[in-house]
Amino acid sequence: MFEISFDYSTAQWVLSITIGVCLSKIYSTVTHHIRCRKEIVIYVPYFLLIGHIFFILVLVWFTSPSAYRVVEGNRLAFLARIITDSIAVIVTLLALPSEQMLSKSNLNLEAIYQDSKKNWAVIMLIWGAIGSLFNVFFGSTDQNLQQMLVVMGVTQVVSFAWIVSVLKYNNLYLHTAFQIYGISLMLVGLLLPM
Repeated sequence: MFEISFDYSTAQWVLSITIGVCLSKIYSTVTHHIRCRKEIVIYVPYFLLIGHIFFILVLVWFTSPSAYRVVEGNRLAFLARIITDSIAVIVTLLALPSEQMLSKSNLNLEAIYQDSKKNWAVIMLIWGAIGSLFNVFFGSTDQNLQQMLVVMGVTQVVSFAWIVSVLKYNNLYLHTAFQIYGISLMLVGLLLPM
C-alpha cells in the first residue's frame, strides 16, 4: 500500500511558503497604497488591520516549529494544526483588497474595511477558538492546563465581545481599539516563551 510520509519539517516548509505568499500580498498592498496615496481615502483601522494580519502571520510562522513537533505522529492533531494555520491564511485573503479593487481610482479604504469586516471578523473569531482548543488539547501539560484554560477562556470571551462590537457598530475609535487589541495579543503571543 502506498503511504505518504508527512512530518513536521515538511509541514513547516509548506507553511513558510504559504505565509511568504501572504506576506508578499501585504507588502504589495501597502506599496500600492503608498504609491497611490493621493488617490485613496485613508482609514486608520484599515491600516491597523493590515498590521494585525501581519502579526498573525508572523505568530503562526514563529510558533509552527513547536506546534508541528507536538502533533507529529498524531493525525488528528496534525489535521487540527493545518486547519488552524489555513484559517490564518484565509483571514489574510479576506481582509486585503483584491487586485480588481486596487486597480480602481479613488480607492476608499473605509469602504473596503467595512465591506470585508463581517468575513474577516467571523473567521478571526473561529481561528482564535480553534487555536485555543488546539493549545489546550495538544499543547499543554497537566501542570499548566488549568492556567491555560483560564487565560484562553478569558481571551476568547473578550475577543468575542470585541468582534460583536466591531460587527454592530461603525465607530472609528472602537475599530481602532479593536485592531490595537489584536496586534497586542499577537505581540504577547510572540514574546511569551513557548
